[in-house]
Amino acid sequence: MRKMMIAQSTSRARSARRNARGKPQKCLYDATGHARASLLNFIRAVSEAACTDPSILERIMVTIGDDIGDDVLQMYLSTADQDRVTRYLLAEGLTT
Repeated sequence: MRKMMIAQSTSRARSARRNARGKPQKCLYDATGHARASLLNFIRAVSEAACTDPSILERIMVTIGDDIGDDVLQMYLSTADQDRVTRYLLAEGLTT
C-alpha cells in the first residue's frame, strides 16, 4: 500500500512539473505555491474557528517573527532572498 501511495505521489509530482505540451515547467514553485496557499487557507480557517486568545494565527506570527524567523533566514538565505521571504511573510500576515 505504501509503495503504491509513493508511486502515485511521484507520478503526480512529475505531472505537475510539466505543462500542457509535456515540457518541463520553468517555475519550480508552482506546485508548492498551490500547496502553501491551501495550507494557509486551512490555518486561517482553523484560527478563525478556534476560540483562543491569542489566536492560532497570532501565535504563528509571533513564533516566526520573534523566535525562529531571523535566525533561519540569516543562516540559509542570501540577503536578497531574505528580503523576498520577509516581504512574502508580511504580505501573508505570517510574521510581526
